[in-house]
Amino acid sequence: MQTQTTRVYGALVALVVLSAFAGCSALGGGSGSGCGPGDSKIENLEPQTADISIEGEVTQTRTGLMIVDDGTGKASVMVTQPDYESGDCVVVDGRAHTGGMGSPADIVIAPSNITSA
Repeated sequence: MQTQTTRVYGALVALVVLSAFAGCSALGGGSGSGCGPGDSKIENLEPQTADISIEGEVTQTRTGLMIVDDGTGKASVMVTQPDYESGDCVVVDGRAHTGGMGSPADIVIAPSNITSA
């Protein structure tokens, strides 16, 4: 009986340790990268909303814009020159606009500030 109890406790400890290593994604939160979402979730943004703040991973850059994914959606962030690369975690403050620009994003953001997260 004691051997069976020891095995159960051992399995429980192993499960807890594995969950801790897996991070938030194992518990149903985040995108698995530990980046995002920020104060505003992209999936909840409405066009013409001012004073938004998103946090997410840069998934694509090109002249004039970068795509940021916060795990709830994707945003096209208008930039003159992307200072960040794919994989970087950024915080973007600004104003949400209607989608478009030929990107796979759900919404477009005109940033007032972009920083590393």
